[in-house]
Amino acid sequence: MKYILSLLLLCIAHATAFTQVAINELLASNAITNTDPDYQAYNDWIELYNAGATAVNLTGWQLSDDNDIPNKWAFPAGTTIDAGGYLLVWADGQSVGLHTNFKLAADGEKVILTGPTGVEADRIEFTAQNTDISLGRSVNGSGNWGYFTHPTPGASNLNSPFFVDFVLTEPIFSIQGGFFETPVVVYQTRGYCVTPWMALFPPITRRCGVLPST
Repeated sequence: MKYILSLLLLCIAHATAFTQVAINELLASNAITNTDPDYQAYNDWIELYNAGATAVNLTGWQLSDDNDIPNKWAFPAGTTIDAGGYLLVWADGQSVGLHTNFKLAADGEKVILTGPTGVEADRIEFTAQNTDISLGRSVNGSGNWGYFTHPTPGASNLNSPFFVDFVLTEPIFSIQGGFFETPVVVYQTRGYCVTPWMALFPPITRRCGVLPST
């Protein structure tokens, strides 16, 4: 009887963990957003969120980008994610610590989160991604997937504007093109932001023009 009760409690604990740990955000093309502190490089990353009121031990949990190999990469033994906390995993192919043995494909693929019993806990399949624009949930741990022009690794998705889709619009500038004897400031006037561009020197580069779908 005690064995059956213990087994039942264990099953309940696993079921609870499945409902509270989810893939929350990912960046498949990281050029200038944030650097991996271990390797000082702009690498891909996957963020998990624990929506529950208790910490979850991720020993035995796995991440993968392959349907046929759901246990492709396992979390290091003893890894935990705090209640209401975030855990950043670097998808850089290093396979050391919180670094997976696979990278994310910016032209689209999938990320699968599997629990210690081999049951899939969460997944996201995505199409081609824009550089330095993350894919994440509108509400931490749940809600629709969309895009963040200001990624929030290790922090709440509510800290950044959320877009349900993106379109690349034809840029419109504040002045007509031509030749100038002195430097002038040009503004992109079409898009979600207004960005100054120096027409001559020095050039300023910043992505602009990501809009919510209508």
